[in-house]
Amino acid sequence: MGDELHRSMCQAVGDRSTPKATKKMLAEYFRQKQYTLQHMKYKLLCRWAHHALTSEQIEKISPDATFLYGKLEFNLEQAMERLDRLS
Repeated sequence: MGDELHRSMCQAVGDRSTPKATKKMLAEYFRQKQYTLQHMKYKLLCRWAHHALTSEQIEKISPDATFLYGKLEFNLEQAMERLDRLS
């Protein structure tokens, strides 16, 4: 009886996914992440262009915008590399 309960528990909790299905799911995740990051980058550039109308505003906004842009670009490159490896 104990063996049956253990076997039943192992079947219920066990991972039934195959490596091929997991790879496909991860590739789709990174494809969606790439799309989201590209959209965020576009929105950041649009906001920066809208708010940076004078040189004084550009100097005030530029350090923060540059940092955020660099962070987005790094994450986007990482997502693209992972997608390439999974494809």
